[in-house]
Amino acid sequence: HGVGYIHHVAATMCEMRHWLDKLSKLTPTECSILYFATHGSPGWISLPDQNSVRLSDMPERFPKDFARQRLVHFSGCNVLRTDKQDKDCGVSNADLDEFLDRTGAYAVSGFTEEVGWAEDTGLEDCSPPGVALEFMYLSSIRALEIKFAGRNPDSEDSLRPLARRLQGRFKDCGFRLRTRRDRNTA
Repeated sequence: HGVGYIHHVAATMCEMRHWLDKLSKLTPTECSILYFATHGSPGWISLPDQNSVRLSDMPERFPKDFARQRLVHFSGCNVLRTDKQDKDCGVSNADLDEFLDRTGAYAVSGFTEEVGWAEDTGLEDCSPPGVALEFMYLSSIRALEIKFAGRNPDSEDSLRPLARRLQGRFKDCGFRLRTRRDRNTA
């Protein structure tokens, strides 16, 4: 089994809109995970051209159904961080529920902390924790044959324990997962 993937670089909002439009025409079985490799801040993803997009604005700024029945993963540090002191800063469960409802995504995942992607670890053979977490996350989804298309409670039941294992093993990354079945829970 080869790993099928489609890789596009989008440095601007226009380029991102273009590639998401093309991807939205594929079925969820042809493209089941949307992986946004960007920098970020609570509730925002940053593009290389210095523009940023608020997660809550993505359904209006990008093609309809760009995330329908897909897992949307944001690899940027702090993108899914909550701020209990400042409700206007960060991403609440209600914000993620709205994202899931408005985009039709199966689930959304990402980080609530500084992940440690590129800093020098001082060890030649070690990867920062974000790399290891994402490798385990994405390869486990494939190994467990988790399917996001349609209503598949078995896949969701497999995704939750996987997320809990990653959260326990990589506590410093603040891995966060919210699924459609989690909606309306605290």
